[in-house]
Amino acid sequence: MQPDVQTADAPRLDRLALVEVARGIAAGIVVLFHCARHIDAAYHVPLLTACFKFGDAGVDLFFVISGFVICFVHLDDLGHPETLRRYVIRRFLRIFPLYWIATLLTLAIDLAAHHSLPSIKVLAISATLYPFSSDPLLGVAWTLKFEVLFYAVFGLTIYNRKLGLGVGTAWLLVVLLNLVFGPVDWLMMVSRAHYSLLFLGGVAAAMWMRRWPDSVPTWILPLGAVLFALVALGDDLGWFTQIMLFDRMMYGPPAMLLVLGLAAKSRRLTAPLPALPLVLGSASYSIYLFQFIFIAIAWQIWQRLPFVSPDSPGPATVMLAFATLALSAIAGGVMVSRTCEYPLLRLLRRRAG
Repeated sequence: MQPDVQTADAPRLDRLALVEVARGIAAGIVVLFHCARHIDAAYHVPLLTACFKFGDAGVDLFFVISGFVICFVHLDDLGHPETLRRYVIRRFLRIFPLYWIATLLTLAIDLAAHHSLPSIKVLAISATLYPFSSDPLLGVAWTLKFEVLFYAVFGLTIYNRKLGLGVGTAWLLVVLLNLVFGPVDWLMMVSRAHYSLLFLGGVAAAMWMRRWPDSVPTWILPLGAVLFALVALGDDLGWFTQIMLFDRMMYGPPAMLLVLGLAAKSRRLTAPLPALPLVLGSASYSIYLFQFIFIAIAWQIWQRLPFVSPDSPGPATVMLAFATLALSAIAGGVMVSRTCEYPLLRLLRRRAG
């Protein structure tokens, strides 16, 4: 989900190839999570949902990567308002145009299914990713509200370091008050405020990499991977309540260690990585945004196949359906990335100057 933010004067992100791969993995496990829920709803296979319950942790990993990448690239811009225009333009172009396309396609599919047209207010809130409201029309885009808010706070810190730190501190205090006194139902960004802490983990990892890149121990990566896997196992076994504070606090530190270890390992690579993981990483934003669209298309095709039993499919058919939906979502996202996302981004960046 977190797009690349390479700029002319920034540290080279191509030296962080394994972080790019992690974005693809994060997108992939989110897709598996949603496909498992879809198959469970259709065929009543709760075991499949239980196996991939951990998949929502891809969002946690996305947020840590977001904090890492933005800080890694723009750390030297803090307190330099002359760099703000470029930062804002690049962030806007990287997030909104493709998001608008995915939202319009989602709206078209809803209307084709004879759903009512949303109100102007709902459309406006969805289009702007206004943070203090209910979820947007494109369901997965609720995470983008946190992304945009984080970008805004970081942008304020570029404009004025003290102002940005002040606003960021106030945001953190709101998060902590929310954790102590409970969520405020009408304020979505507060009721889910614990997600905001994940960006700080990424920022901390980026500052370490920028200031002391050779001091990251080699054991950080395996430790982060093992801890992340153990938390995911505990999530699947029902030790945590899904999408609640304890989960996020449990996933956050392992994700931070994982990203830090991958960044350090990337600097030590002596040979190019295989193309497929990098392709999936670069397409992670498209995979994330368009997954429901391609899942819906694949499901409509699947139901019309002559060998599919709508009543009591066997285990092999269920797993084939699951694999079909997942591969369709991932392949569709890669196709969108290659044919739309990056060509559109290059065009808009040229016009923006």
